[in-house]
Amino acid sequence: MSSIKKKVKKPSKSKDLWLKQLGLKIKEFRLEKGMSQADLAYSIQMDAQNISRIERGLVSPSAYAIKQICESLQVSIGEFYMS
Repeated sequence: MSSIKKKVKKPSKSKDLWLKQLGLKIKEFRLEKGMSQADLAYSIQMDAQNISRIERGLVSPSAYAIKQICESLQVSIGEFYMS
């Protein structure tokens, strides 16, 4: 019997770069507000480990999570993406 192996698609380099840039922006705004990862996580009812993964570009946050993060950091979504 032959085993069937699933091919796992790796994210493209441009996606990896975009996620890292997104994470760095979140971290930058968070630090400007004097918040820890735990503070941000608590304010949006998310696990601090998820904030860490987002900031390191390891996961892609949902649009709703980005909205919540922006609201917590008191940054408009437009300002967030334009900075």
